[in-house]
Amino acid sequence: MGLGDPVGADITCRYELGGSGVLAAGSVDVADNGVFYQSGGAVETGNLYISGGKYELTGEGQLLTFNTRIEKGYASDPTFVQTGGVHQTKYLSLYNGVYELIGGELIASDEQVTSSDAESGSGIAGPMKFVQRAGTNTVDGSLRISNFEGEASYEMSGGLLNARSVDISVGLFLQTGGQFVAERIEVDGGAYWCPFGESRLELLAGAIEVTHLHVFGDGATFKVGGSSAEMTVHGELLLEDCRFICDSPSDFTMEGYFANYSTMPEMLSDLVNLTMTFVGGAAEHPDGGLVVPSFEVGGIDVGPVLSGFDMNFALGGLNLASGTGKLDLTDGYDNQPGWEGDEALYVIDLNITDGCELNLNGHRLYYLNGSIAPSATVIGGFPEPIPVPGASAEFDGVPTGHSVTAETDIASSAGYGTMGMREGEDNDIRALSWTVHVDEAEVADAIAAASEDYLTLIIGYDAQEIELLGMDETSLRPYRWDEDTAKWILGGTTTDGLAGMSEFIDDLHSDYHDYGLGFCGLNVSEDLLWINVNHASTYGVGGVGVPEPSPLLAWDNQGGDSTWATAANWDPDGVPDATLPARIANGDTVLLNSAGQAAKTVSVENSSALHVTTGGQLTVAEDMAIKSSSKLAIAVSGSACGRADVTGMLQLEPTASLLLNWVPIDPASKFGGDYVVAAYGARTGEFSTIGGGDDLYSIGVAYVAGVDYETDNQITVSLHSLLDGDADLNGKVDFGDYMILEAAFGDTGGWSKGDFDLDGDVDVGDYMILEAAFGDTVPAVAAAAVPEPGTLVMLLGALAGLVVATRRRRAA
Repeated sequence: MGLGDPVGADITCRYELGGSGVLAAGSVDVADNGVFYQSGGAVETGNLYISGGKYELTGEGQLLTFNTRIEKGYASDPTFVQTGGVHQTKYLSLYNGVYELIGGELIASDEQVTSSDAESGSGIAGPMKFVQRAGTNTVDGSLRISNFEGEASYEMSGGLLNARSVDISVGLFLQTGGQFVAERIEVDGGAYWCPFGESRLELLAGAIEVTHLHVFGDGATFKVGGSSAEMTVHGELLLEDCRFICDSPSDFTMEGYFANYSTMPEMLSDLVNLTMTFVGGAAEHPDGGLVVPSFEVGGIDVGPVLSGFDMNFALGGLNLASGTGKLDLTDGYDNQPGWEGDEALYVIDLNITDGCELNLNGHRLYYLNGSIAPSATVIGGFPEPIPVPGASAEFDGVPTGHSVTAETDIASSAGYGTMGMREGEDNDIRALSWTVHVDEAEVADAIAAASEDYLTLIIGYDAQEIELLGMDETSLRPYRWDEDTAKWILGGTTTDGLAGMSEFIDDLHSDYHDYGLGFCGLNVSEDLLWINVNHASTYGVGGVGVPEPSPLLAWDNQGGDSTWATAANWDPDGVPDATLPARIANGDTVLLNSAGQAAKTVSVENSSALHVTTGGQLTVAEDMAIKSSSKLAIAVSGSACGRADVTGMLQLEPTASLLLNWVPIDPASKFGGDYVVAAYGARTGEFSTIGGGDDLYSIGVAYVAGVDYETDNQITVSLHSLLDGDADLNGKVDFGDYMILEAAFGDTGGWSKGDFDLDGDVDVGDYMILEAAFGDTVPAVAAAAVPEPGTLVMLLGALAGLVVATRRRRAA
């Protein structure tokens, strides 16, 4: 049955079914300008296609289908609106359409959705949206939110969603209300699935009840909205190299255990706003059976000091409640690969109630506030409280008749802004911390009446703090902005560079206090108030804003085209040159597609990316830093590639990535040889990931035969095409590849099964390809290449994962 307007016509075709009417058809197609309105009765069909039209199900209507498919028509976007009734289907597929569940019941069963073929599943695939405001959506099989090319989203503000399995891969699940119950939720941000997209689970309000929740990959984000959001985990909560966002205090009820497989504490820093309450004595393991709830500790053990909460997998609150709470601390994963020693857990608030049991298993647990009930059982050690020293703050130089407030506030120092400086700039450490609140209006009024354009803030530290710092108080130094180098540096024994300051307070036991004191100059210039403190971070203390001094160009993409050379994309407007530092920090991908671009310094941070095309070249006059979780992408085409040349230091942080994107000149072109992607005066670190793209001509179908960091102070990458017939990706075509092909002969399959012509099956044609290539090997590394120790093995292993094109899973 077809319902709709022929292409080019301008009429509306409407079918109404109500009462006890029955429509039985092999298939129903609601095309452009077609409207099917069902307020009652029953519709039974094998296939329901909403291809540009609209289907409204309301009242007591009953809709029974085997396959429901919603996809864009010739002229219109399709819509399915359900305000009542029952819609039962085996498979539900959305392409460029909207399903609005406002009431009634939607039931789907035994389904799986892929991003390329949604006919086999229920849920979302393609650039489309499922909106649930009320009603019930029951998915007995798998709900998939996934799409490589557009925006796939499930937006839930009410009702009940009950699903066995939910998979979010390059899509968004946004919950602002209602109840979401699932056996398993996976937010997959792995490199294969999300090379240029993001997978997001956002719980802003409402409730999620899940047995196993896995969030993994640097393209995955899990966001929780605060007290109006409820999360209950019956089994495992696994966070692996993903981003966790929790801007306001939130609570999780844990009947299971927390597995932390991340090596990036900055990505999980918002754990300090999260409280986990463990209420059960046994939890379901993903592989079956019951286990004691556990918590993976991941912090560097710096002892009972506040610096342990700074970017160190610290937790806001840990509660063992209801008299049945039971928890074991474990350390089965190396969360700090660059640090030797046992890992520890830092908790702001710790509460263990009567009848509960905590087993530390010999691991250190430090807490700032909390209580342990006398009848609670604690074994394997004992939690250690963190002593909090006192501090005072006051202003000097305030004119008579004026008053300026300076109050210390330890309770709200979540930012940990105070920094203890050891001798030498390279040895400064984050140490004891609190907030100093100042009244900016009072400061401005006092400065206006003063003879100088600054006031002096005196911060006093007691003996306990100096002892915990473990340093001589005379080693404390001022931290200041240096105009010549455009950097924050330690000030040494003078106050040069601090506006308005003319002399240094040499005596740290001056008349102001009888203990160690620090100072800072507050300067009002161009309506900006900034602070330099000898015992505080460059970003000041308390509520005083500290913008980075100009000159600096910060990427804001206000030009809208993501292009480096567009002046409106920078704040203030202007294109960087060899005299101006450039900072990219808002998570965007910046395209540098022309030669002759320059900057004084470049910093790429906060999961941002800089993409240099084959026609692009960037020259950095001083230093360039690719920070953790950020990327430098270089395009390679034929014998050419983009360049990012650095005169000074090229800083490559451990979790930074270098993406080499192959851009073929024509479909038959291949790469092979050595490509210089960057030159530098010196470097720190090396790229941990090389590869990207998912098409035939991407770096993902190549061998990285070697990476040379040493010759001529440049990064040279040796690339060679994938060998025909190399099914096991070991760099040679041999009998092992023949055995793989023989085992799969006659079957369908991909490259890893012997389908070398990529026609979907393993047949004689593939055998002929293997026979012709038998004995071939990957070319040897160029003589000039001197790989860093361990680099070659690491890169080959990483690329093998990309080539095989299978989803990365981590076993529990």
